[in-house]
Amino acid sequence: MTTDWTFPLQCLAKLLVPLGLIGQATDFTNVQYDNGHGTTLHAHLAKPSNFNASKTYPAAVVLHAWNGMGEEPVYFADLLAEQGYIVIAPDMFRNLATCELNIPWNVATVLLTPQDRIDGDVDAAISYLTSEAVGNVDSTMVFSGHGFCFGGSQALTLSIRRAMAGTVSLYGANINELQDASNDALWGELGVLDTQVLGIYGRDDGAPTPQEATGFQAALTARNIKNTVTIYDGVGHAFVNPQDHKSGMTQAVTAWNQVVAFMNGIVVASSSVGAAARRELDYEKHSHAHASAKVSRTSWAWIWDHTMDFFQRKGHFGHGHTHHHGHATHNDPSALRIAKEEQDDSVSGRGLNSPASASDRKNVQQSIRGKSMLDAHA
Repeated sequence: MTTDWTFPLQCLAKLLVPLGLIGQATDFTNVQYDNGHGTTLHAHLAKPSNFNASKTYPAAVVLHAWNGMGEEPVYFADLLAEQGYIVIAPDMFRNLATCELNIPWNVATVLLTPQDRIDGDVDAAISYLTSEAVGNVDSTMVFSGHGFCFGGSQALTLSIRRAMAGTVSLYGANINELQDASNDALWGELGVLDTQVLGIYGRDDGAPTPQEATGFQAALTARNIKNTVTIYDGVGHAFVNPQDHKSGMTQAVTAWNQVVAFMNGIVVASSSVGAAARRELDYEKHSHAHASAKVSRTSWAWIWDHTMDFFQRKGHFGHGHTHHHGHATHNDPSALRIAKEEQDDSVSGRGLNSPASASDRKNVQQSIRGKSMLDAHA
């Protein structure tokens, strides 16, 4: 097991919290549970406002960015819960949290936190999520992600280790190591049981780059893993954030709608009795950790890109709402066309405002609203 070097950071954090220089993850969590080894872990748990104890719900594990627990995972976990999901956002850094601007602290936290400890803590969150303490969760319909940057890498790592209902990664930089479709050890359980992957990236991002996103999609396709990879123009890293979503920034809103439509589509498609029964039988075979799958969660290029965000006013540090007219390039444009039809830009030569078919419009709009989920899991 890798040595845990975060103890000095935790001691330092206790001194810095009263000064307001470091935050506490527990300010953004509302549940706690044991990791199975005597350590208390914390998370934010969100349920639909119209939660019905007689029904079962799909679920998701929302994974935070490099600065730890904060507004971002809580905000989007709550939004997803209103779509008919039970959502857990676990604290992967054990109460080490700060703002995105605290670059040295964030770099140290990412580099010093052992991956096997993160894996164990995420697994403990899933065990809690699917336990009687929470209840009403369809244990075979738990999504890995959505995850943001560091969390986007963790979403992929989770699906590599164990079977999940689907994977949603927003600009996770570890796709730079998922370019070779022939290396089975790297891919682990990703894509088993015909599960799908959604990847969302920015055209101006330096880590991961658009070229890496394209290579990742090519490798997924070569491995016959169903996927949707979207590269949004006019934005860099971390463009799906609470500030830009609340302000109505085109790319942030459209990308979030795409996440919801992707997940809802999988839930609806799996809701038949026959499909659910087959999935439960197969899921058990793939539910154990895939120990041989090792993909690192970060790189110096990724750290450099985060550092340069501050100077280039993009991504985490560019929430000035100046990019309202970009467009997206991806392999399934119907959801984006419907979410933002008035946009004039093109998607691979087809306008975002080009008319969708009546059936596409009905299916995607229903999926975005997510109302069918509650009945499908009665």
